[in-house]
Amino acid sequence: MKQFWLALTIVCFSVLTGCNTGAGSLSSPSRPAASTISPPQLKFSMVIASLSGAFAIPWIADATGAFSRHGVSVSMPYMEQTNAAFAAMVAGDVDAMEVSAGPVITANVNGDLDLVYVAAIMNHPQFALVVGPSVRTVEDLKGKTLATDQPYQGPDYGMQVALSKLGLTPTDAQLRRVGGPALAWGALKSNQVDGAILAPPFTFTAEKAGYHAIVDIYDQPYQNVGIVMPRSRIDALKPALLAILPALAIKVLSENTKETDPEVLEKTYEFYKTQAPWEPSLEPTLEGIHGMMDFLAPGVPGVKNTTPEQYVDRRILDVLSGSGA
Repeated sequence: MKQFWLALTIVCFSVLTGCNTGAGSLSSPSRPAASTISPPQLKFSMVIASLSGAFAIPWIADATGAFSRHGVSVSMPYMEQTNAAFAAMVAGDVDAMEVSAGPVITANVNGDLDLVYVAAIMNHPQFALVVGPSVRTVEDLKGKTLATDQPYQGPDYGMQVALSKLGLTPTDAQLRRVGGPALAWGALKSNQVDGAILAPPFTFTAEKAGYHAIVDIYDQPYQNVGIVMPRSRIDALKPALLAILPALAIKVLSENTKETDPEVLEKTYEFYKTQAPWEPSLEPTLEGIHGMMDFLAPGVPGVKNTTPEQYVDRRILDVLSGSGA
């Protein structure tokens, strides 16, 4: 069996390795030697909204012991239904959620929830429109059934932009709203649809099975996943957040994505390292949030009365960068 190359590859912030991550990187007080570290005292719960590689950073921090080294224990339940997760956050049943901008903006405008990003994990889209061998041209794609997510979710944004790059509109195909990339790949491989909007590792699993990407949107501005929570709870959870944010790292993906093929995992790792990289500064992208606001505006009219800055709270980032109290 090929050796599992991702055994202990860690690309991390300076607080974990002492490496210089460049402009915008975070710093933190030096931690004690491993032998003197106390068991985690702080507890934090964060919902994970998808099983794609974009959501891997918290898994990695947990798998490498980075959270425990910073004195915090983090539970990460999987909950794809964002409305239920948001309700749990508002009720205080969970502390935060790792999620992209679309659902956050919609919930704030329609539900007056005041959810904000305290940190960004990725500021690039990772979506590609993947099709079967019979679809080689744009003309071939017309009229085909394509798997996507619910309206105004991140993968749905990916589908809309992908079709636009091909000179098509959603009316040129039949959109079947099955859910996120994991469910879309399931629909594609079982021949329920002719194409699907996917993200790694599912993109590479599909390619290995004979499918191909007819277009991707990796070059578009986009506020991808980040840590979101109610603004009102930031101060109360500040100690845990100050421990969590510097602990983020990059390592093995297989346990959480359920992907076991070493070749697919290697491609997934390289994709998030180079083509749609994780964000080392943890800074949200206001340009990406603005782009999502424009996308949501037809269905969420109230978004026009908000600004990108309203969806970001810099309190914790400012402390970690040395510019806040």
